[in-house]
Amino acid sequence: MFLKLLLLLFTSLLFSKNDSPDLREIHVQLNWKHQFEHAGFYAAINEGYYKRIGLKIILHEKNSDSNIYGDVVASKMDFAIGYSSIVLEYLEGKPLVALASFFQHSPLIFLSKTSSNIRNVSDMREKNVMVNIDTRSAASLLIMIKKEGLSLSSMNIQEHSYDVMDLINDKTDVIAAYISNQPYLLKEKNIAYNIIDPANFGYDFYENILFTSQDLIKKDPKLVKDFLKATLKGWKFALENEDEIIKLILNKYSKEKSYEALSYEARIIKNSLMPATISIGNIDIKRMKRIVDIYDEIGILNANSKNIDALIYNQNKHIVLSVAQIDWIKKHPKIYFTGDPNWLPYEAFVDNKYIGIVNEHLKLIQEYTGLDIIIKESKTWNEALSMLRNKSVDILSETNASILKKEMLFTQSYLSSPIIMVMNKKASYKNSLKDIKEKKIAVVKDYGYMTEIKEEYPYLNYYEVNSLQEGLLAVENEHADVFLGALPQSSYWINKLGLQNTRIIGKTKFKASLSFAVRKDYAILVDIINKALLQIDESKQQEILEKWTKATFKENSDYSIFIYALIISFFVIVFLIIRQILLKKYSKKLEYISQTDSLTKIYNRVKLNSIIAEQLNIFKRHNHSFGIILLDIDYFKRVNDSFGHDIGDSVLVEFSTLLKDNIREVDSVGRWGGEEFIIVCPFSNKESILLCAQKLKKIIEEHDFFKVGKKTASIGISLCEKDSTIKSLIKCADIALYDAKASGRNAIAFFK
Repeated sequence: MFLKLLLLLFTSLLFSKNDSPDLREIHVQLNWKHQFEHAGFYAAINEGYYKRIGLKIILHEKNSDSNIYGDVVASKMDFAIGYSSIVLEYLEGKPLVALASFFQHSPLIFLSKTSSNIRNVSDMREKNVMVNIDTRSAASLLIMIKKEGLSLSSMNIQEHSYDVMDLINDKTDVIAAYISNQPYLLKEKNIAYNIIDPANFGYDFYENILFTSQDLIKKDPKLVKDFLKATLKGWKFALENEDEIIKLILNKYSKEKSYEALSYEARIIKNSLMPATISIGNIDIKRMKRIVDIYDEIGILNANSKNIDALIYNQNKHIVLSVAQIDWIKKHPKIYFTGDPNWLPYEAFVDNKYIGIVNEHLKLIQEYTGLDIIIKESKTWNEALSMLRNKSVDILSETNASILKKEMLFTQSYLSSPIIMVMNKKASYKNSLKDIKEKKIAVVKDYGYMTEIKEEYPYLNYYEVNSLQEGLLAVENEHADVFLGALPQSSYWINKLGLQNTRIIGKTKFKASLSFAVRKDYAILVDIINKALLQIDESKQQEILEKWTKATFKENSDYSIFIYALIISFFVIVFLIIRQILLKKYSKKLEYISQTDSLTKIYNRVKLNSIIAEQLNIFKRHNHSFGIILLDIDYFKRVNDSFGHDIGDSVLVEFSTLLKDNIREVDSVGRWGGEEFIIVCPFSNKESILLCAQKLKKIIEEHDFFKVGKKTASIGISLCEKDSTIKSLIKCADIALYDAKASGRNAIAFFK
């Protein structure tokens, strides 16, 4: 028995040693101390997700010496957690790639004590505000301040201590904070607080963005893909097992925060920052571009280009460009392209728009590389060739057998189709060009694939036409015996033209292989495009082909029934598409009509009621105060009596424009009825809404209305209270308006 136990112990030790092979060390720079915001990493480590892919993860807390972007570029760190400011670093030349954004909304807020009566940005005027204005990560706060009509000079900006006790002890009035951290500390001490969140004003940034370097993706794309997959899996586990992860943090990583504080942080992250409706790690390129625009607006974007397409990682499509290629793209912000104006389904210009199979590939090339490709329309194929030769365009769509090969550089081929023979429907099947040597053969002049055919079959009786359609019609009308063309294009136009006397009777050994012809001095562009073309997988190619052509080639087949069915189907589909477009158009029009005043084109009473109802819900959930301003044009009846109703209408339109142009972006204005107008003012207290009303009163007084001259308005204001309803808010504003009129009109009254 003893020997058996000894043998078992020896065996287990042997296997445990062999079960732990050398793991590759991966260094990850966090953007703060150990807490729940990095829970995905702790879970992935603890559950063995990294170990299974041969990795040992070493997490580094942020300290004063941390340079998260520079350390990744310099390969001191393999991965790091950053902020939305990564777009600035990228546009300024750092070869970074954003892999995932764990927080879909920024946790950065302004925090004040309720006792300070600072509930909105406007209340921060001349107050002590603790915020680091030098950091790029505070952009959401800075743009909110700017848009709300304040400047940093209108506040007393203090150096940030990152200690919420300074707020508690009244050393500051407002502090920049994380919604997942500092509010809990105030709550723990039973101190009532107000939150001023940029997201409520429309300035919503990403946060906790996982990124790496382009160099690491280039050297080891599998590592990056596997690491990201394991991390996302870790986050999924953490969100589903928060209690287990909180205990793990306390036992292994940090006891700086209590269990209750970590639980509060986890709840905020789950419910607000990582909503279940959005997949973990998702990055929307449109939102990132909006963030770039905000950085530009507050004056901290120091780059000529705003193109960040290549910044966002896609494990299935992402390509890695060399430093030289990235520099070349920056020096050539626009690349010009043209193609055949009449070569569907490959390409064409229709109603000044470039469409077709080639265009679908161009879009993917732009997406993968960040190239900004400008389409220039050509009227004929010969004109397109001339545009490339004289360098008014840089790229041309062409087949790789083109005569241009002596003059231009060519990318690799990305799509090949057989060259087929089209003849009269009574003709028998042909399997070689030798079978039509006695026939008159229509070919499109200067098409690339014809160079190769003519070299091998110089003796054939070629008949040049200017377009594919001309060639097919020549066969249909018996001006030619055969037409040579690419399968997708020929079948597309046989169906499109409704040809009755022609069909595909055979295919040749030749192919039309699509490539891009590039001017000779742009050799580096060829390499960039080739990298993009390699990323287009077969499923995507098939999807593009199915979108643009459905017809297939079958030897010795009668196509007439198929063609008739296709034509009928085509018209049915067109009818359904047009019907759907019209329904959507009318639906949008009805929606617009239902919520818009027909005269002034601002919101009507129905829409105003829904906006006020929405604000009441926000008030009940978050205690964000709001108010309404009710305006009535003084002595408006005199305008109609003296000048007529047409002039009266023009005054109403002018008046609504004045209001619309002089309110905040978050405010809503509408016509309540007759000469009465309402403005709904979110996130407003008594002082800020009164300031808005006084501003409008002055603007109205100073305005010269068409033919009428000066006019004034009486104004009534009411603020939302605990038991307010839409009806009570309007009634209160109406009572205040009555008081304003009673005091001699052209006055402002606040409901008390």
